Amino acid sequence: MSTAIAIARPAGFGAGAFGALLAVYFGVLTLVSGWSFTVNQFSEFWFYIVPLAAGFGLQVELFWVGLSFNAAGIAYVGTKLWQATKAHAHCIA
Repeated sequence: MSTAIAIARPAGFGAGAFGALLAVYFGVLTLVSGWSFTVNQFSEFWFYIVPLAAGFGLQVELFWVGLSFNAAGIAYVGTKLWQATKAHAHCIA
């Protein structure tokens, strides 16, 4: 496999993800609030939306790592909450 192909393939996936994320943004916001509101919001906040979409498109793996850490944190806090609830039940009994 040549270096150009090895670089072009991930870049293509990143560009595709970037486009898909912008399409979802425009689609959902248009359905909820209408086209003119969507265009107004994008023109006002494009400098936040574009880097977010680009970062998501180029670093999808980091997105999944972040979701995994969030799930682990929720499980940990849920366990501690369960233990505290049981301990509290013994105090009031």
